[in-house]
Amino acid sequence: MPKATKRKKEKAADFSKAKLKLGKGKQAPTNAVDTSFKARSIALPNQSIAVEKDGDAPTTKRRHTLDDLLAHLKHYNAGTRRDALMGLRELLNEHSELIVPSLTSLVNACVRIIADEDASVRKALLSFMSWLIPLIPVDLLAPHASVLILFASSAQTHIFPEIRVDAVRFINLFLEYVPDAMVTGWNQGTSQPGGRVLEGYLGILSAGTKFGDNEGPMQATSTASVVLTPGSRLIILQSLSLFLKRAISLGATTDPDAPGAPFPTWYLASSFRDEDAHRKFDTTLAPVLSASGQSCKKRSWIPEADKEYETFVHDYPLLDASSAQGWSIQDLDEALKSVKKLSEDASSTIDVSFVTRLARTLHATLVATYLDYAPAVFAPTGTPSETELQLVMTVVEITRTLYGAIFQSDSASTSRHEASANELKTLLNYMSPYFPFTPASSKDLKLQKAFQDLNLYYCELASLIALATGPDAASQTRRPKKKDTLTAQTERVRTYIIQLLHGEPVAGQQLARALSPSAYTALLPTVWSLLNAPEADDVLAALLDHAISVPSKTPLKLPTVAFVGRLVLLEYEHGPTRVRGLEQQANDWIEALPRVLWEVGGTNPTLSEIITRILLRLAQRRPWARSEALLQSLRSKLAPFFVIAHPAKGKLPGPYAKLPATHRHLVLEAVAALAASISHPKAKGRPVQAALLTADALALVAAVDEASAGADDAIYWAQLKVGLKLGQ
Repeated sequence: MPKATKRKKEKAADFSKAKLKLGKGKQAPTNAVDTSFKARSIALPNQSIAVEKDGDAPTTKRRHTLDDLLAHLKHYNAGTRRDALMGLRELLNEHSELIVPSLTSLVNACVRIIADEDASVRKALLSFMSWLIPLIPVDLLAPHASVLILFASSAQTHIFPEIRVDAVRFINLFLEYVPDAMVTGWNQGTSQPGGRVLEGYLGILSAGTKFGDNEGPMQATSTASVVLTPGSRLIILQSLSLFLKRAISLGATTDPDAPGAPFPTWYLASSFRDEDAHRKFDTTLAPVLSASGQSCKKRSWIPEADKEYETFVHDYPLLDASSAQGWSIQDLDEALKSVKKLSEDASSTIDVSFVTRLARTLHATLVATYLDYAPAVFAPTGTPSETELQLVMTVVEITRTLYGAIFQSDSASTSRHEASANELKTLLNYMSPYFPFTPASSKDLKLQKAFQDLNLYYCELASLIALATGPDAASQTRRPKKKDTLTAQTERVRTYIIQLLHGEPVAGQQLARALSPSAYTALLPTVWSLLNAPEADDVLAALLDHAISVPSKTPLKLPTVAFVGRLVLLEYEHGPTRVRGLEQQANDWIEALPRVLWEVGGTNPTLSEIITRILLRLAQRRPWARSEALLQSLRSKLAPFFVIAHPAKGKLPGPYAKLPATHRHLVLEAVAALAASISHPKAKGRPVQAALLTADALALVAAVDEASAGADDAIYWAQLKVGLKLGQ
């Protein structure tokens, strides 16, 4: 019975009509066949039978050629793109001869994935380019700099923040190898490469991406609302600091430890009537001789004719050899204007108005960053993290770069100086409670070095304000009952500088750290500002003691001699305004110069030349303003420099024989001037005669005669003796 009922229901179901429900379409029959289909394309570029491969082409272990790997950089799969970069490094490492011929295709393929959305691809690209770019000569890489900058600056404005940060990493790499191209036109807007890069920095930092007019307010147009992590902010600020240093220096050497680096003397400009007088004074001690004794000044080659063999020799300075046309007055006038324009462009390397507006734009960002991380860095207990410490140091470095360029320039107006000084004072007021900066741990040498650099930066920034506002700015306060902030800062800086020069440990340190040449050079603007302030005797005494105590063969001796020598010579230019009541201590430093010259010998030609020039300039400023005792001491101590009287071996040649020829000529000039410098009353008003030479002068002349006998410079010494009438 149940089986029969079931059969009847099944038969009835075949002919029953399903009832439609409201809102639903007609259902497909149960026996309907689905005929829809989907198609996908499969690309096999490496297996095409239409392309013939070169069997002799270099390949990787996976048998990929250079063209294959470049094609894989465009693959939709991120893993394939990453593997292609690894394959390129493998292939080019084994076949480095492929780099130069395929450089254009390599650069064009790599720059397109700078803004790749996959983080592993960007990391692999940065690693590959960090390996590849140092292998490429700079002259071959420079033509591709525009493409590198274009894609890197474009990635700086990407919608994803992580791509912007990685773009800054690529810019750091390019700044290291093509810095001039990266900063070109940085103050001329986004139409230039440097302007686009700078705009990218400001956009990431939300500091504003456009500037107003020269005298108008800045217009912050950035709408970025992404909060950067401390690590990302550090990467951006460090890159910005490097960019600003390159842009403001325009490729010049700023490292005082670098060989051939110029000695900074911008802070001395206020002591002269104009820039020309400052430049002439600075050149009196500037070394112009190389280590080989030849002049560092370069002379371009010009065609010269031999008059013995040429029948017609004449000079035509206004006629080009490639043209037979003459020069008109208009042509000469236009040529002169072009030369003047080129010289003006070369001299005006810093746009102070632009730097002032840029500093004003970044001021809020720098102050906010400092306030965020300074409490953790300068906490009395605990050790700050490396990221927090570097963030504070980078903020101070950017401040030093921007405001140093503003205050060191003479083209900035007084109003701009005042506005910039107020901005700098704001940051210094936040730094002052922690100064002098002392680490909580005295065992971490790296941390101590970082805190010492921060102290030097603080002193330098304080000196910028002091030099800009004048020596009496601290005393001209409207509220005499309350101590002026600038005066309090100056007193703390003075105490710190004196302790540093005396070699005493700063508060919180068990041992004192020796000054490096770069640290000493960074202190000089601060020392100069303190020397121009009231009660500067203690600073000058510490400076002279330090200059005398520095060993002769240490790198620090060169900047100490260069600065103190200028300080002593300034006394003759403007009277005894710097060496107040410390003449004896200054005389002790001068009296020690022959000993330094003897100890250095020919190992440090630059230091020997500067010492020789100091002695020469002092001797040329007649009448001798010091004392006859000092003059006699200099002569007697210079004699062993030429001939040494050994008790057992007899007379031996002194360090003078080890100097290059041109250096020896300069030494002879200084010796002749010192021998002719006589403070005897009978020598006033008439030429120096041989009979007036003292015993020490005669002994010095005799030592030089013996040292130069038979040498090439004997003729030059004889001419000097005749010119100055040095006889025996």
